[in-house]
Amino acid sequence: MKRNWFYDLFIFVIFFFLFEWLSGVYLESRYLQSDLRLNKHPIFEYDQELNYRLRSNPFQTNTHIFTIKPRSDISLRGGGLPGKISLDGREGLIRNAGGDYILNRWGFRGPDFELERSEKIFRIVTLGGSTTAGDYGNELTYPRILERMLNFNNKSFRYFQVINGGHWAYTSCDVKTIFIRDILPLNPDMVIIMSGLNDSNLLRTPDIKSQAQYCINHDSTLERFSFYRLIKIILRPLVKKETKQELGYKIYKNNLEYYRENLKTIASTSRPLNIQVGLVSLPGMYEEGTPFKVLNKKPQLAMYNERKLDYFRKVSLEANKIMQELVRENDNVFFSHS
Repeated sequence: MKRNWFYDLFIFVIFFFLFEWLSGVYLESRYLQSDLRLNKHPIFEYDQELNYRLRSNPFQTNTHIFTIKPRSDISLRGGGLPGKISLDGREGLIRNAGGDYILNRWGFRGPDFELERSEKIFRIVTLGGSTTAGDYGNELTYPRILERMLNFNNKSFRYFQVINGGHWAYTSCDVKTIFIRDILPLNPDMVIIMSGLNDSNLLRTPDIKSQAQYCINHDSTLERFSFYRLIKIILRPLVKKETKQELGYKIYKNNLEYYRENLKTIASTSRPLNIQVGLVSLPGMYEEGTPFKVLNKKPQLAMYNERKLDYFRKVSLEANKIMQELVRENDNVFFSHS
């Protein structure tokens, strides 16, 4: 009997799409907060170049929402108080039991703003990782504090506008990408950058031979399929990931040239556009050589052993040296201690 290949292909396609659909349904029910490719998270969205970023037009997009329940339970489903609050669709609150995020239509934390600005506005954009993005307290992020400080008793005719472009866990590669792609169109007068510690894993990764390899996005094309992401989640506990990063403690200085190149690209791109670039030193607690026993008592550092903290200190010191070198090489760059 002659085999009907068309029928076999038809059956395969049907089963493929059925399995893909069922995988998506399962991911949405169990991994809604972590799988951004589902495009349902109210705060974050998948980004092909950056892996993730804060969601643009969060109040115009149909996503699931966090609901606030009487006992402060976090849930993406069920009853409770509204998870999104916006009066004009351009800015508003994304509710969260730990605290509320103020987001605007451009995909940044903080109040909304017009893309075009008058001569009376001096626009500053801050870039970096979690130190810049801040915690739940919107008005306690350093960009919001900086804006209030600059405008307090300000007797000049200009208003200082500070935009928070920080994103949690962004490396210098991500900062460079978002600066060129998303920040330059905002026409800033100044950018302030605190970036370096999130490069720690990149810096101690061996066998990096080029800038492109240092900043490569490791997402596979298969990641777009729900069934592939589900299989990865299922197999993750069974696969012991081998790493050569222990060797990296000895070779991290070799990779610092790629970190330097990221900051240098931002500086050189900014110069002809008359954009001032402020480079902020990495946390002083490392720079001062604070004893391990003191550092280990800090909640954000308690999970690290002495060797890891010492590595962070060394990275911070080397990164600060690179920043100071770039100041000497570029007349549009300045350095500030955190």
